[in-house]
Amino acid sequence: MIAPVWDGFICPSYHDSTIWRGQFMWTGDRRTAADFDWLVDYLVYCSQDHTAMGNALLTLSAMKGLGTRARESAYLRALISAMDSSSPRRLRYAALRAVSDSRLALAD
Repeated sequence: MIAPVWDGFICPSYHDSTIWRGQFMWTGDRRTAADFDWLVDYLVYCSQDHTAMGNALLTLSAMKGLGTRARESAYLRALISAMDSSSPRRLRYAALRAVSDSRLALAD
């Protein structure tokens, strides 16, 4: 389940509005990117489950970066794979959202 900041919890949707207008953030959260290495590992593990990948990418987009150095290359490979033209639209959009949210880290 993805919980964007709207009027409460919503289930993952196949509507584009959830991906583009949802506010995914870790505001006030004391966890670091290293605390989410397991989610990057899960993203790689579930590479054949497009729904799970899309949900993980939306959650990871809240990092506003590429995660830890140890998982950065795996995360980038998963992002690139998800943007493949043969991927479902929702997965491609989730990957584009994650790329957009981490654009400053990518520029560095």
